[in-house]
Amino acid sequence: MANYIYRVTEENVDGCGGDATEFVLFHQRLNQAESALFVRILQEVKQASKDVDTAGMIEDALTKFAEESGIEGVICGAPYEGAFEF
Repeated sequence: MANYIYRVTEENVDGCGGDATEFVLFHQRLNQAESALFVRILQEVKQASKDVDTAGMIEDALTKFAEESGIEGVICGAPYEGAFEF
């Protein structure tokens, strides 16, 4: 079974231009229509959420996405060991 990891970024999470990123694993590649559906659900969840962190919104969106598409996804760790900045 293949795994496909997608980066999901909530933009302007703090009102000052900061972003928050999580990674989501699906066991199939999302096609264009499925990707569009997931983005729409993410946007709807964000609009309806008050005082919910990024991970919580993504979890809610994953639940709704699975209900609508039959495709389940989970938040996973970053797909690399670490990062270096210089």
